[in-house]
Amino acid sequence: MFFGIGSGDIHLGRRIQLAFWLQVLMQYGTGIAAVVIYSGTIYRTAGFDNVKSGWLSGLLMLVGILGTTIAAFTIDRVGRRRTLYWGAVALSITLFIIGGLFRGAIDNPDKAVQYGTAASAMVFIYLLIFSSSWLLIPFIYPTEIFPTWLRAKGNAFGVAGWAVGYGGGSLLVPIMFSGINEKTFYVFGAAMFAYIPLVYCFLPETAGRTLEEVDYLFASKSPFTWDEEKEFAKRTALLHERLNKENGSDGMAQDKSIESHVEVV
Repeated sequence: MFFGIGSGDIHLGRRIQLAFWLQVLMQYGTGIAAVVIYSGTIYRTAGFDNVKSGWLSGLLMLVGILGTTIAAFTIDRVGRRRTLYWGAVALSITLFIIGGLFRGAIDNPDKAVQYGTAASAMVFIYLLIFSSSWLLIPFIYPTEIFPTWLRAKGNAFGVAGWAVGYGGGSLLVPIMFSGINEKTFYVFGAAMFAYIPLVYCFLPETAGRTLEEVDYLFASKSPFTWDEEKEFAKRTALLHERLNKENGSDGMAQDKSIESHVEVV
């Protein structure tokens, strides 16, 4: 099932791969694990004690709730792809800034508090952007791309991707920090820019489309979004043409029935 062998025009494997890898990218590739794991170090660099660092960690989660609330009002209007686009750009910039500020704190011990405070503020901005963009779509997308009879299994593959991404982040991010320190943020910042062409090429827009219309998208033999949109347009046009013919035939039949009724009367 993971590779969609024998699934025909519905291309289940392609849908499963999207659900799986989108979760991996969100949990590991966005750098969320790096920000969360390293946030305590950033707070301490800013001069906050353990109690204040704990309070800041709690407030950080509240910012995440605020971000998801914002997404609830914007994600359908903006669309899935555009949300991922702007989120990728904004997160990339934020990650580079966090890395630069932390390097500034290391290179300038006399100004470590100022640099650390600025980096702490950027952590909050990062989480607000993340929770209003990349956090939700990997959970929403699988519910939209699978037919009803496969939705439960499809979402299970998405959760598997979440587990892989979360586990990978928890294991690898500490190793990255021990080896390249603040450059870890640069790595994830660069990765976010790399995700933009991936989204453009492989994630078709699902906002405002019915399950039947999504099936038209994935009926394309090509995995590229522009080919899927062409297939969608072709099949939609054929459907409208068939419906118009059927409606026309029904109209002609009704006209003949009326004429026959008038003649009898």
